[in-house]
Amino acid sequence: MKIISETKNSLLKRREIKASLESQTNPGFKGVSDATVQHFKVSAEQVVVREVNNGFGKHSYVVSCFVYDSPEFKESIEQKPKIKKGAEGGAK
Repeated sequence: MKIISETKNSLLKRREIKASLESQTNPGFKGVSDATVQHFKVSAEQVVVREVNNGFGKHSYVVSCFVYDSPEFKESIEQKPKIKKGAEGGAK
């Protein structure tokens, strides 16, 4: 993982990172998250991957991710996924 840009956002208590990642196959959000955890030596609960992009036929991926100062800040700022209506049970 090679860092392209790193910005410290003190208001939201996170680092906004744009990096380049070399891989033969698409690393996916999980692979990028694991690489970010290893590179910055933080826990997986502090990392949010925003996007994974590459050019057609290339083996380099440009990734955008956030590394929060603590999992509590991440939970208070990041939007939680919506729960589908039928997922909780209860028939109509």
